[in-house]
Amino acid sequence: MNTLTSEQSLSISYMKAIGIIVVVIGHYTSGFFNVMQPYLYHMPLFFFVGGLTLKNEIVTFNALRKLSKKIIPYIFVTYILTGILAIALSKFTGLYFGDPFTTNPLEKNFHNNPLFLVCWFLLAYYLSSIVSRLIISVTTESKFQSITLIIIAVLVGFVALHLCAVKFKETGYQFYNVSAQSLYGAMFMLLGYSLKKQSLSMYNPIVAMIMITATGTIISFGLTKQSAMAWSTYPSGFIMTSVTSMICIFVVVIFSNILSSRENYLLKIIGDNSKSIMSWHLSVFAILNLFFLLIGFENNANGKLSNIYNQYSFALYVILGIIVPLLPMLIKTKLQHNKLVAERH
Repeated sequence: MNTLTSEQSLSISYMKAIGIIVVVIGHYTSGFFNVMQPYLYHMPLFFFVGGLTLKNEIVTFNALRKLSKKIIPYIFVTYILTGILAIALSKFTGLYFGDPFTTNPLEKNFHNNPLFLVCWFLLAYYLSSIVSRLIISVTTESKFQSITLIIIAVLVGFVALHLCAVKFKETGYQFYNVSAQSLYGAMFMLLGYSLKKQSLSMYNPIVAMIMITATGTIISFGLTKQSAMAWSTYPSGFIMTSVTSMICIFVVVIFSNILSSRENYLLKIIGDNSKSIMSWHLSVFAILNLFFLLIGFENNANGKLSNIYNQYSFALYVILGIIVPLLPMLIKTKLQHNKLVAERH
C-alpha cells in the first residue's frame, strides 16, 4: 500500500491537525482533557502518522539527503529566528527568555530556548525517520513484513525505555535522551507503517467510544500516567505507556477517517502546516504574555512572563497559537493566487 487515496491523505491531514491542536492546548494547560490527556499520546501520534506516509522501498542515499535537506536547515533557521525573538523580548522587557545562544542547545535538550522547546521533537523525528526507513529497507522482500516490523518495533521501543531512558536518568547524558526519543519514536513510526492498511480502514465510532472509555478506566485505576517524551520520563513503564498511547492514537485515527468523507479547508491547512504551528505557537504565547503585561496584568513573577488564565484566555491563546503561524502561508498563497489571476488578464 504505497499510494494513498485522496481521502486517506485527507484523513492523515486531519490526524496531524487534531494532534497539533492537542499540542497547543497541552502547552497552554494540561488540565483541559480529563480522559484523552495530551501527554498520553500527542507526540507518539506524530511518529505514528509519519509511519503511515512511509513507502515499502529500499532507502537510498539520495532519499536520506533529501530528508536531511528538508529538516536540518529548518531546525537551524527556526532555532536562530526564535532565539533572536527571545533575546529581543528579553532586552525589551528585562525579563528572562532563556539563553538560546550562550549554552549548548543539544546539551540542554533545546530547552535553553523557551520559544522553541519542540526542537527536540524535530531532531527525534528526523532520526526516527532514518531508523525506520533503514529497518523497512531490510524487510522489503519479506513475506511477513508487517508482523516482522511489529516485532522489531516493540523490541526497539523496549530498548528505548529500558536501556536508553534508564541510562539517561542514571547519567544525565543527552546522548541517551536523544536515543530514547528517537528509538521510541521509531517504534510508533514502524507501527504506523505496519498497520497502515488497518488504520486507514477504521471508521466505527462505537469502537472509538469504547477506546475512550477504556482509557478513562485505565486512568481512574491509576494504571497509566502522562509521560514526558522530551525528557524520556515514562512513569507507567513500557507496556502501559505504549498500550495507552496506541489506544488514544486509534481514537484520533478513527475520527479522522470519519471526517475525511468531507474536506474541511481550515482543518486541512492546520494539519498540512502542523510543523509551523508546532515551531511557532510558543512564540505567539510569549507575545500574548507581553501584550497582557503591557496592558496591566501582573504576569511577570520571578523575572519571567507567564500565561494568563481567565474565562477568555483559553480561546485566545489556543486560536492565535494555531492561526498566527499559518499567516505567512496564507499570505503567500493569496499573493500567488492574485499573481496568477493578473497574468490571466
